[in-house]
Amino acid sequence: MKRILLVIAILLGVVDMNAQHLLLMPYPHGQSLSANHPENVLLKYSSQFTYMETGSFEYEIRGLSFDYSSMTLTLCETRDPTPEEAKVFSANEYPWHNKYEMKITKEQADALFSLFTSAVFSSSYIDSDRIPTADGCFYQFSASHHDAATTSPASKTNCGRLVSVARKVCQSVKNQTPENIDALMNEIKELTNIFISYYPFEFNKGSIIYHIHKKYKVKGPSVGLKL
Repeated sequence: MKRILLVIAILLGVVDMNAQHLLLMPYPHGQSLSANHPENVLLKYSSQFTYMETGSFEYEIRGLSFDYSSMTLTLCETRDPTPEEAKVFSANEYPWHNKYEMKITKEQADALFSLFTSAVFSSSYIDSDRIPTADGCFYQFSASHHDAATTSPASKTNCGRLVSVARKVCQSVKNQTPENIDALMNEIKELTNIFISYYPFEFNKGSIIYHIHKKYKVKGPSVGLKL
């Protein structure tokens, strides 16, 4: 009997682990951007969508942001301070980072905005990150004034694929290769549709997501409506 219960417990654990990272978790807006946190140098509140990655060590931080007014993706990454900087600033202030900017097309911008928006708006407390993998990395996505996050998602899960796309976009900005975003378009559109399929309801024309998409003339399936 004990052996049967043990097998059942193991099977339930496997199922539970496989169910993790189906969706992002809602994240309280602004908490990670306080003045007391070093990542506030990486992200901009005015950006239409952002991505932040915090490594397993305190100051391993990467931030990606996009501004429709300039059609520019901005990537900031923390780095080790120079000896001169280390003499001036304390570790808690840690203002040192590398910054990269890259212009992208409206089609690329719309696709990424649609992906980030659909992922954030499908976030749910039902899915849990209580079984993180060993690396302990934290990933936060922001769009339409809302935030959602995930911790160490497995590579083949929805959240794992989302993080993979975001990382590849970061690398594209760093290497100044906008054409590499085009190579991600099929994956971006597939993931966008997956997250949209989890929308709990249909957004109406008065919603903020509809207004923002209309304001920036965003094209794509995630205008916030189930078309």
